[in-house]
Amino acid sequence: MNHRKTKRLRSETRVKQSRKYSNSREKLDEQTIMEAISGEPLALMRIVKIYEPYINKLSLRMVTTEDGDYREQIDETVKKTLETSLIAAIIKFDPCIQKKQA
Repeated sequence: MNHRKTKRLRSETRVKQSRKYSNSREKLDEQTIMEAISGEPLALMRIVKIYEPYINKLSLRMVTTEDGDYREQIDETVKKTLETSLIAAIIKFDPCIQKKQA
């Protein structure tokens, strides 16, 4: 499979996935966000769960199968790194600073 075909396949897959996930995500409420900022583990897990489809999409990598075909597969290392970065950003977030700037 040549480079153009691989690129086209990857692009088509991402378009399909973005349509699938765009309206399926549940909404975050302010209470969950405030609990997560204060370090509440269940609230953090809830937020990671809400963003899981997007994280999975960002973690996709093209791999070659044994018979020479290409397919997308979730890179678990990238996925865990993104989840950890999300949690760190939530905990560092200061809502007071954000309200002053708005």
